[in-house]
Amino acid sequence: MLKSNLYIKICFLLLITGTFIFSLPSCHDHDSENHNTAVTFRNPSENQIFNVGDTIQLRADVTADISLHGYEVHLHDINSNTFEVIVDKHTHNSKYTIEQNWIADKAGLKKIEIIVYVTHDGDKVSDFRNIEYK
Repeated sequence: MLKSNLYIKICFLLLITGTFIFSLPSCHDHDSENHNTAVTFRNPSENQIFNVGDTIQLRADVTADISLHGYEVHLHDINSNTFEVIVDKHTHNSKYTIEQNWIADKAGLKKIEIIVYVTHDGDKVSDFRNIEYK
């Protein structure tokens, strides 16, 4: 009986310890600050117009005071209010450059908003750039 009680206590202690360890965040504590996170677009220019078939080159610098978890790039067609995710990348850096190319493939005047979301512990910081297809 004594061995059985000891076995139960050890199992309970291991269960509690394991639960505590796995409940810790993967990187560090969550908070709601943006940690001076900034997205600076280098390309394309604001309201730049692209012809169908042109290559659109997105270049954006991301900086923060802490290591970020990743970023997403979305294309928002303002006319139809549809969204397309073109990049979803996991990274652990405080500074990086997003470089992504795609072809302007839709005919007709289209207003597009390029949205860059930067994530850290569930918090998102975003910035956008408007372009047009003709």
